[in-house]
Amino acid sequence: MPSISRIFTVIVLTLMLSGCSFSFVYNKLDWWVNWYLDDYVELDKTQQHVFDKAFEQLHLWHRKNELMRYHAHLSRFQTRVNEIDQGNPITADEIYDHVYEMRDHWYRFITFAEPYLTPLLAQLSAEQKQQLINKLAERNEEMIAEREESSYEKRIKENTKSQKKSFKKWFGKLSKAQNELIEQTTPTYTSSFDDWIAYRQTWLSNFETALIPMTDNEVNVALLTEALIHPQNLRSKALIEKNQNNNRIFAQMFADFLNQASAKQIKRFNRRVSSYLEDFEELANDK
Repeated sequence: MPSISRIFTVIVLTLMLSGCSFSFVYNKLDWWVNWYLDDYVELDKTQQHVFDKAFEQLHLWHRKNELMRYHAHLSRFQTRVNEIDQGNPITADEIYDHVYEMRDHWYRFITFAEPYLTPLLAQLSAEQKQQLINKLAERNEEMIAEREESSYEKRIKENTKSQKKSFKKWFGKLSKAQNELIEQTTPTYTSSFDDWIAYRQTWLSNFETALIPMTDNEVNVALLTEALIHPQNLRSKALIEKNQNNNRIFAQMFADFLNQASAKQIKRFNRRVSSYLEDFEELANDK
């Protein structure tokens, strides 16, 4: 099955960028994860029970350990943003560090989740394993097809629109200069699609080898663990460099955006951040 932790993390981060109630959906994550999982593999009743128990433990651990880490991280970022109008502009390096701290949240979770994931994957039947591999391969093919159907100009337009939408949710109406900043920055990102797809295909090949060995019916635990915990080791040097470069470009753009944000925009930002901080604290303390 696709990584529970990846599904979990994607949903959590999506919530933070959407208009949904974080508390409501966080408390319903079991439903969301099962809904997502159904697209990849059908579990029998026994497997579903094992999955539900594992997810319950992961969710509890995340609630008790990770939410307050998010709280501390977001609180520090909020404090730093509010120092900008005191003559202390934020730098691209600071933003870049925050981006990579977010990545650390993901690594912590996948490391904790792996001992739960491997036994679940091992319990899948041969038919279920093949179903999962086929679905993951289909997803790669869908991504390639979607890419081929989209022109460069269309992608730039959609990416620019998406970036503006995200900023508006956090800061409200954007100024002319801020709109132009996003419009001018978006085309400067280096496309990493071909490298990303190559990485996904390599990962899937390794995952299939671990999940469906040629010699026996037992999963290759060592290879499976490596695929789940250290997938980044399969990324090419070109992909790593492009990702780092694009993160640097984003960091510079975000720093420039924040340094020219109005008092009204910062007020909206503070209100939205404070709402998440309250949610994190309440959810972490929820019994």
